[in-house]
Amino acid sequence: MKRKKRFHVVPGRGKKKGMREKFLRGILMLAVTIFALQAAYFLAGSRLAGLLLKTVVSEESVLEQLVSVSGVIVRDERVVAAPVSGTVRWVAVAGARLAAGASVAKIYTGDGGVQNVAAPMSGVMIPVLDGLEGALQPGDLERIDAAEVRKLAKKIQAVPEGAEVKQGSIFFKMVNNFSWYYVVDLSRDDFALLTPQRNRLRFAFSPEEEVSASWEVLKEDEDTVRLAFALSEDVEGSFVERLSDAEIVVSRITGFVLPSSALVSRGAERGVYILEKSVVSYLPVKVLGEVGENVVIEGVRSGRTVIKNPSLVREGQRL
Repeated sequence: MKRKKRFHVVPGRGKKKGMREKFLRGILMLAVTIFALQAAYFLAGSRLAGLLLKTVVSEESVLEQLVSVSGVIVRDERVVAAPVSGTVRWVAVAGARLAAGASVAKIYTGDGGVQNVAAPMSGVMIPVLDGLEGALQPGDLERIDAAEVRKLAKKIQAVPEGAEVKQGSIFFKMVNNFSWYYVVDLSRDDFALLTPQRNRLRFAFSPEEEVSASWEVLKEDEDTVRLAFALSEDVEGSFVERLSDAEIVVSRITGFVLPSSALVSRGAERGVYILEKSVVSYLPVKVLGEVGENVVIEGVRSGRTVIKNPSLVREGQRL
């Protein structure tokens, strides 16, 4: 009878050593993984920052602070009525500057007569009427409520060449071309921004032109101030327009204009991030003024690439 063999487990002498190697290998792999993730995060972050980055090339310009208003134009103007009934033949063209007594039109009556119509005052001849000539005169500036006038319906009337007019009907006007007025109501806050006694204006009907105007207070209360701007420069359209929006230029600052978001604060110092050979660098600057969401700075050369959203990057970062 065969004897059964007995087996028993012999404890391995290398077991502890194998586990230690596996543990160390795991630590090493974890470190490599963390390093790879950090590198990938850094590269991805730099790449993402590069994609989202907004920049502007610094150029010297002017930042204006403006007050927008809606007002009424008031002119020294005199309407002229037809002395007789008949057919109009214009002698002067619209917009002509005429001396008092100069011939403006001739009216041919049905019986073969001709009546000359002369300018009652020197100025600009305007053959278009809006029906507000009588209500808006320089002598009544204190009583003019710009908001109420703007609600009135204009009654535009123009008499073309060859039109029939009736005796006593108004068919043109002469406008004083040496002075005109712009009446507006301002809030107390906007009024406080004005330069004492004189500012520059741009009108909506001629936005490329800018004129200087002195002003005086007509009326004021707790909330608003009514002003009359006096102008002595011609602006295209100023002899025919009546209701107009305008911009009052209250300040101008020359420098490098950037969005306020481009500024970086370091204690009391302020600066910007610029890109030099794809590397983010910090540059301290001096803020000359702020208007709305923009600032004017000095301390940066023309042609530098300034980062507009500096929160995405850090100094020394390569993009």
